[in-house]
Amino acid sequence: WIICLLNLSLVFCLMVVMLHIVPHVRDSGIPPVQAAGVLSTIGAVSMLGRFVSGLVIDKRGSRTVMEFCFLLLLSDLVWLQFADRLWMFYLFAVVYGLAHGGFFTAISPLVAEWFGVHSHGTLVGIVLCFGTTGGAAGPLLAGHLFDISGSYQSTFLILTALALVSWGLLISLRPPRSR
Repeated sequence: WIICLLNLSLVFCLMVVMLHIVPHVRDSGIPPVQAAGVLSTIGAVSMLGRFVSGLVIDKRGSRTVMEFCFLLLLSDLVWLQFADRLWMFYLFAVVYGLAHGGFFTAISPLVAEWFGVHSHGTLVGIVLCFGTTGGAAGPLLAGHLFDISGSYQSTFLILTALALVSWGLLISLRPPRSR
């Protein structure tokens, strides 16, 4: 259940960024095409993050990758609160893309490392269902907060806090039982 809650809160954060980064960048005075380029950069670097994290998972395990990705995500969410120039948003996109790709690659092996592969499909399905719920709710809440305040500042503070909670859930996991 801890992994389910971790994934719910994590994907909540990830999907808010994916759906609201372009409007946020545009609100900072960046032209639309360049703002869209920030999102494209996230997508491109996410592919690299998936590949590299897969290699690292095979050598060091998924928890190591998840912990590193949380370090990237937390520092990047703080950075985003101060970013106001195009180069700052592109740097955000590179770091975020690595973390984003790593998270989505590591969740299935994390489940396998904790529970084995006997019922892996069922367990990953449950974990991903929780994540999808967070991913659906997050952007809606972020949009609502923006409508109320006219800014993403409170949203980014909430995301930073929620990412800290997710990281706390990850580190609270006891080591898996040996099989």
